[in-house]
Amino acid sequence: IFGRYALAKGYASLTITFYTFLIAAIASCFLTDMGKVVRVATDSAGNFFFCLAFGVLCTVVPYLTYTLGLQYVENGKASIIASVEPVTATLLGALLFHEKLTVTGVLGVVLVLAALVICNGNKKEGMEK
Repeated sequence: IFGRYALAKGYASLTITFYTFLIAAIASCFLTDMGKVVRVATDSAGNFFFCLAFGVLCTVVPYLTYTLGLQYVENGKASIIASVEPVTATLLGALLFHEKLTVTGVLGVVLVLAALVICNGNKKEGMEK
C-alpha cells in the first residue's frame, strides 16, 4: 500500500525497497537474538553465502519486482495477484510432495482464483448489470 504512495511521490522502486528493508531490519533486531543470527550466518563461508543468496533471492527480488509492478497495476489487484503464490505452493505441495489438501486449503485456493477472475473481468460487463 505504501509503495503506491511512494511511487506517486516520485521515488524509484529501488529506493522504496532499500528503505523498506532497512526499517524491517531495524525492527527485526528487537524480535530476534541477533547474536545467534550473526553466529549462524558467519559460522562458515557456505552459511554466509546461503544466507546472502536466500535473503536476496527470496525477499529482495520479489519485493523489488512487486514494487515495480505497482506502477502498472492498482493496489487491490496487485495484492490479489500476489496471493497466487500460496495457491501455487499449495497445489505444487499436493502434486509433487503428496501433501494432504484440507477443506480450508481447497476453499482458500478457490476463493483466491475467484478473486482473480472477478478482478480481471471486463469492467463494461459489470457496469451493464
